[in-house]
This record gives sequence, structure tokens and C-alpha cells, in this order.
Amino acid sequence: MEVDPTNVRQGAGKVDGAHSDVSKLQAPLSLSAASGLKGFATAGVLQAAHDGVKSSLEVVSGRYDVMGQLLRRSADMYEHQDGKNRISLTDLAANGLTSLGDLNGAT
Repeated sequence: MEVDPTNVRQGAGKVDGAHSDVSKLQAPLSLSAASGLKGFATAGVLQAAHDGVKSSLEVVSGRYDVMGQLLRRSADMYEHQDGKNRISLTDLAANGLTSLGDLNGAT
């Protein structure tokens, strides 16, 4: 398999674009909705839902940021290895993803 570090860096740029897009997302404010639902159980949980969405967006944004950095670092490391000591870009990416932990978890 041939790996083109330039192509990997371009992929990192695409991930950076996703990071930028996700980091601009805002959780909807819950105050006006809660005031319209006075007396309903839903009104009491809207703030917690807002906080959960906000936290999730921050986690996803941070993970996109880390993934872009990992791709660039992997491309740099791959590029600078000599021929007989080349390391697998797949292994580098897998190790980086493992270090991120559960991508579906809340933290």
C-alpha cells in the first residue's frame, strides 16, 4: 500500500473543516421554551437537555480537533521514517483513535 503524506494532510484539512463547522453549532436556548411550558414536566428538564447537547457538541468538536492533529502527526512520522523502518499509518491512526477512548461516550 502506498501512503501519500500530502493526501493524508489534505484529509486532516477536511477534518479541520468539520471541526470548524461543529464548533460553530449552538444548542438551542431553553428559557423561552420552558416559559411556554409552565406546569409541564418537560419545562423542568429543558435546561438539562440544553446542557447535555452543549456538552456533546463540545466533545465532538474536540475530537475532530484531535483527529486532525493525529492525521498530521501521522503523516509527518510516516514521511520521516526511512524505508526499512517504516511504520504503518494504519497502526498510527489506530493507536491515536484508541487514545481518544470511547467516541460514543459523553466525555
